[in-house]
Amino acid sequence: WSRAEMIVAIKRAFDESGITIPFPIRTLDFAEVGGTTLDEMWPAKLES
Repeated sequence: WSRAEMIVAIKRAFDESGITIPFPIRTLDFAEVGGTTLDEMWPAKLES
């Protein structure tokens, strides 16, 4: 088998088995976390 054929065979086997490999993703969430808003987290000196 060539390298490309092997990769395709592995991909198909993973798909048939429901296996997914997620890409590294960074998610930024600006919602309230733990009841603290983003405005409350900023130091007072940044507001002036």
